[in-house]
Amino acid sequence: MFGHIMQALRKGGPVALYGSFFLPFCFKNLPYDIAELVTYSGLQDYRKEQLAAVSSPSKDGTVAAVPTSSQPLLAEAGAAAALAGHKQVQQQQQQLGVMALGSITAARQQPSSANSSHSSRPQQQPLVANVPDHFWDCAVGAAAGVTAVMISMPADCIKTVMETGSGVAAPKDSGALGSAAAFMGTGKQLLKQHGPKGLFIGLAPRLVESVPSTVLYWLAVEGCRKMLEPYVAK
Repeated sequence: MFGHIMQALRKGGPVALYGSFFLPFCFKNLPYDIAELVTYSGLQDYRKEQLAAVSSPSKDGTVAAVPTSSQPLLAEAGAAAALAGHKQVQQQQQQLGVMALGSITAARQQPSSANSSHSSRPQQQPLVANVPDHFWDCAVGAAAGVTAVMISMPADCIKTVMETGSGVAAPKDSGALGSAAAFMGTGKQLLKQHGPKGLFIGLAPRLVESVPSTVLYWLAVEGCRKMLEPYVAK
C-alpha cells in the first residue's frame, strides 16, 4: 500500500492521492456522520429530559385550602335565626349551607383532578428513565448506526460501483466537476438498470458491518465520558 502511495505521489503529487473518488467519498460519509450524530444526540437528550422530569418534585398529595368566604354568611344567618326565629331566615341558612358545601366540594375536586394529571405523567416516564445506562447506550448506538446506514446507502452503492469500474468513468483531468458528473451518471445508470432498489444493493451486509461497530464506538465514548466526568470542571 505504501509503495502505491509513494508511486502516486511521484507521478501526480498530493492531488493524485485524492483522484476521482474524493467527492464520492464525501457524498457517502457526510450524510452518514451527520445522521449518526443527530440520532444519537437526539435520543440522549430525550432521555435526559425524562430523567429530569422524574426527579423533579411531585405535586401529588397537595390539597387546596378550603375556601372560608362563606363562613361569615353562615354565622350571620345563624345569629339572625336565633334572634328572629323566622322561617325565611332558616331557609336562607339552609341555602347558604348548600352553597358552602358546594364550594368546598368543588375546591377539593379541582386539586385532585390536577394531581391526577401530574401523577399520570411520571407513570409513563420510568419506562425510559429506569433503563440501565449501558443498555440504553447500546440501543441508541444501534439506532444511530441503522439510521446512518439507511441515509448514506444510495451514495455508498454509487461509490462502490464507481470503484469497481462498472460505473461511469470521470474524464481524465476533469477535476472535481468531472468526479461529480461521474457520480451522478453512475446513479442514473443504477436506477435505469435496477430501479430504486438498485441504490440499496448490499444493505444487509453493510448493516451487519456498521451497526455493531457503532454500538461499540458509542459504548466506549460514553464509558470514557462517565469515567472522566468527576475530573472535569463544570
